[in-house]
Amino acid sequence: DRDFRPFGPTKVSLYPDMGYAMIRAPLLENCSDWICDGSALPRLTDAKGYSMMAIQGRPNELPHSEVDFATFKWTAFGVQMISEHGYGTISTGVGEWDFRRFTEIDNNAAGHNTLVINEAFVDDKINFSQLHYRKGTTEVVTGVDLHCVKLDGSDVYGSGRDNGWFDSMQRYFCEVAT
Repeated sequence: DRDFRPFGPTKVSLYPDMGYAMIRAPLLENCSDWICDGSALPRLTDAKGYSMMAIQGRPNELPHSEVDFATFKWTAFGVQMISEHGYGTISTGVGEWDFRRFTEIDNNAAGHNTLVINEAFVDDKINFSQLHYRKGTTEVVTGVDLHCVKLDGSDVYGSGRDNGWFDSMQRYFCEVAT
């Protein structure tokens, strides 16, 4: 058996300007016949031996963005375990007062795997769970043998407003022991 960590040990990558993060953790100590092809060089198929969490917390005013702060995808052994199916009809509205992005369910919080407030629905299709033109933060949080990414969407969910949904909204993504 060859060492099955061609991409190295657990790695947390953070891209704060755009609000993206990734946690990649090896699932196996060594290759097994069913997952490795015997090549001495790392190949794309070697990613099957990793758990990868892709996390999105980008500002919703960016072009081609949807109101989907804190969505994520999780892949393990090359299979999507949790997927993000909200990316569909791209919104053309990115102006501060242009709310066209809310008119299709896949362009607002309800079409994504993020926190959705049932009371925020209008006409069973448009959902205003997240506030337009508000930003959250993305940061790496580490502890003893624990790698996490913390998204703070308090402002996105209206923490500073009388008509906001929450005083605080934080979502943590952590590596589970390998």
